[in-house]
Amino acid sequence: MGSEGSLSAKMWGDEQKYHIRPGLWVSQSMVCPLYREADRDVKKLAAQLGGKRCECNEIILCDDIDPDKVIAYEEKKQAMLEEVRKMETTLDELKECRRHTPL
Repeated sequence: MGSEGSLSAKMWGDEQKYHIRPGLWVSQSMVCPLYREADRDVKKLAAQLGGKRCECNEIILCDDIDPDKVIAYEEKKQAMLEEVRKMETTLDELKECRRHTPL
């Protein structure tokens, strides 16, 4: 085999595992740091978008149909929907960027 200080390696799928000593394997996935950063940004924005959608869905018009309240409701709802649309567009751009980032 080799000396005690040497590492042996085996491949399982896309992951390489290094044998350090009997019974101990260290797993190391090879992922480009740029891809990791792009993936993190996509996941972060997707989570924020989910929260924003929930906020938007919580805004409902109650029993009072006072014209002033209806106008305020519509303005607030439109602003939230516009923010959601912008976040969706940004998320699509980030996903496209991640798709073209090498692993």
